[in-house]
Amino acid sequence: MRPPATTSAGAEAAELAASAGLILDDWQRFVLDVALGERADGQWSAFEVGLIVARQNGKGAVLEARELAGLFLFDERLILHSAHEFKTAAEAFLRI
Repeated sequence: MRPPATTSAGAEAAELAASAGLILDDWQRFVLDVALGERADGQWSAFEVGLIVARQNGKGAVLEARELAGLFLFDERLILHSAHEFKTAAEAFLRI
């Protein structure tokens, strides 16, 4: 279900990711667009975002694009990335 939003920073986040060499598929850009939807008051339209995709099918790329946007577009002070194994989270950190 997509919450109502007046605008989204999804396209900007996908563009930033592409400039870093991370080219997203259409479905990944769609998820980013929904996840970064904003209400008229400037708040995120979605309190939480859930994504169910089989293993090794692109969830990590969506997360990395969102994390890049948090760092360079939204000036977020704290970004957490967890994974089932530390090695997976560490590899994502190095890619960012």
